[in-house]
Amino acid sequence: MGPGHLITDIDSTKKYLHTELKKTKPDNSISLEEKISPDNKIVRINLAPFKSRGLDIDKLLDVFVNSANTCDRDIDSFIKDWNDLVKMSLNAEINLSPENMLELDKIVLEHGYPPVHHSDEYSQKNKPAYRVVLRDIFLKSFPAL
Repeated sequence: MGPGHLITDIDSTKKYLHTELKKTKPDNSISLEEKISPDNKIVRINLAPFKSRGLDIDKLLDVFVNSANTCDRDIDSFIKDWNDLVKMSLNAEINLSPENMLELDKIVLEHGYPPVHHSDEYSQKNKPAYRVVLRDIFLKSFPAL
């Protein structure tokens, strides 16, 4: 659904982003941008390569906030994309465990598709650090990329 559920107020969002960036080790071995919507309009910007490139974190905050304010995904579109993702995992078109995907699908369906955070196991193993943004807003703010 985009980044909107993560922003409670701008000051705490900014503080959290700066704190997270300080904890993140620079790393160019992973992609700066990852497609996370079928139409490629919503992307994940990974903070490790962002930091490695010395990009402006306050500019990313603006992109994040503007994306949250602009993202107009509706629940029906999200559910269609979600169901496509489940099918792709069942058909081994993507590298997601079909069993885990079906279990997660059941949980999110029962709870009305709430925002879901990473499991503790995943967070400890992968140390995810990123922001979900609208790609066109990101590219307008970082045109050289």
